Amino acid sequence: MSASVDLEDLRTEALELLTSPWARAALERAVLHLDPSTLTWEGSHGEVCAHRLTLGLDGASLGELDEHPSALDELEAVFSRVLARRPGHGLASLATRWELEPAAEVVSYRSPERRPVHRNDPEALRRALVAYLHRRHQQAGARWVREATSLTPRRAPPELRDALAAALTRLTAP
Repeated sequence: MSASVDLEDLRTEALELLTSPWARAALERAVLHLDPSTLTWEGSHGEVCAHRLTLGLDGASLGELDEHPSALDELEAVFSRVLARRPGHGLASLATRWELEPAAEVVSYRSPERRPVHRNDPEALRRALVAYLHRRHQQAGARWVREATSLTPRRAPPELRDALAAALTRLTAP
């Protein structure tokens, strides 16, 4: 098997290639996780192992990527290129998940505030949900979440229930 992959080198190379401002902002804030998969094949220069790459994001960044799917497509294409530059490595998949508290303004990708979220904290979920809904241009839903005593979608006004249920599912998925 080939040498391990340095995640900060991956981030740096990917940032040089990205053109989408949404993709760049998400990658600057993200926590990167690279898991080797069992997907391997014999390439022209030896065995290639495909990796699963996950970006751990705050609620706002996740909402921004979900609102702009082309930014996520660009991230996947760029990471595929960047990993393929390393002999024996490839990209199997790219995933995103809620993992971080909202960050203060990012000074640079090397020094952002990356505070892990406590996923069982209802107030952390509320903050993430409000930020996610704002970025998805669902202001009425965000307002309801801010004022609600319970985040149960069935207690929301009928016109908000589907959007709230989808947003909650997106944020709480493993």
